[in-house]
Amino acid sequence: MDSLTIVGQAHNYSIGLMDDSEYNPYSSDNVVASGKFYSEKVHEDYHYLPKHGVFVLRDGEIVASSCVCSSGGSTGIHPRCFILGHDRIAICCGDNVFCLKIPDLGLIWNIKVDSATCFEIFKLEDSYIVHGELEISRLDAQGKVVWKFSGSDIFTTTIGKNDFTLEAGVIEAVNWEGRKFYLDALTGKELKKFET
Repeated sequence: MDSLTIVGQAHNYSIGLMDDSEYNPYSSDNVVASGKFYSEKVHEDYHYLPKHGVFVLRDGEIVASSCVCSSGGSTGIHPRCFILGHDRIAICCGDNVFCLKIPDLGLIWNIKVDSATCFEIFKLEDSYIVHGELEISRLDAQGKVVWKFSGSDIFTTTIGKNDFTLEAGVIEAVNWEGRKFYLDALTGKELKKFET
């Protein structure tokens, strides 16, 4: 449990996340036995799939736990891989986003959002913006896709920093070639941005 990171509070609970890439739902040798296991499909072999442990704690004791598992590229636990609401957490895992209810961690919804990997998730009014490797997407509160946008290359840079922002309803995304895209976050329409 040394790798468990407390990421916030919801009601009287602490919410913790950890990379759980070695978790196997059929093994008794897991570091932590998760109470629930969610995957976007049945996998024959659970090795090398992105997996994240999600924990609800009260007074330092685990009261609910789950493991989410997805295909797609490797993802990690970082400050922008999840959105914590008052009664739910939405978390990127591989090419999927999972939304779990707090405190019991029941599955509200999950959806494949990107063709490769979901890097980050942002809150926009009552919806979510997902920065994916190949696509940028907006999901509504029920996990339905409102719009998707793809470009000529992947939406990251060689250093993987400062390549995506969401400010004042405008998304700025930089692709591998260094081209900047500006999108209206509500509609997904590309905007023309002129430097002054």
